[in-house]
Amino acid sequence: MSRKPKLKCLQHLGFSTTSITNLISANPNLLLRDIDNTIEFLCSVQLYDQDIIKVLRKCTWLLTPEIQKNVTYNIEILRQCGVPDKQITRSLLRLPRFFIQKPECIKCIVARADEFRIKRDSGSFFEAVKVMGGMRKASIDAKFELYKSYGWSELNIISAFTKFPNVLGYSDQNIRATMSLVAVGYKPMDVASGPRVFGSILEKVLKPRNETKDFEFEKLSPGATSLVEEAL
Repeated sequence: MSRKPKLKCLQHLGFSTTSITNLISANPNLLLRDIDNTIEFLCSVQLYDQDIIKVLRKCTWLLTPEIQKNVTYNIEILRQCGVPDKQITRSLLRLPRFFIQKPECIKCIVARADEFRIKRDSGSFFEAVKVMGGMRKASIDAKFELYKSYGWSELNIISAFTKFPNVLGYSDQNIRATMSLVAVGYKPMDVASGPRVFGSILEKVLKPRNETKDFEFEKLSPGATSLVEEAL
């Protein structure tokens, strides 16, 4: 197919002139490929117009037929695990490289998440899969040792992960910074029982108050757990 018919194909699929320009600018090789099949594939996984441009900017591998097969298989694996289509589409847009892995890799990641006994119908399951998809076993083991150095037991870490998988996804630097700030008022059990403290309290409570020197640590001791719950 020559260039002009391919441009017409994009217009037929609903792309505006501006969208076509942006799409080709981000992916010059697009016109060298079977463009209608590529766009139809992306539409089949619920990506349209601007979303297609965004996802192709992040991962041009999606133009490759073999990779498209991987994405299709991986989406089906996640569907079989009970992950809603809306959640899959949102994650495909944000993390396309997660979906281009070989299906065997995704199955292994799912199996690792299952080892933590997270219910597949829970909102945490897919988050756990994505976190583990970006980590090697050695990295996970290192995170366990880091938390243990702050008084967490292995059961505490597993319990926190099942509630909020990102506790293993945060960088060592962020974990140390958070634990240093909460150490004055919290006990390890308080933080482990409300693990979203890393995403909410660090950014919304501790850091701003610490920077302005208005943070009253003594208020954390009696009601530490309730404060965590309020921040969730």
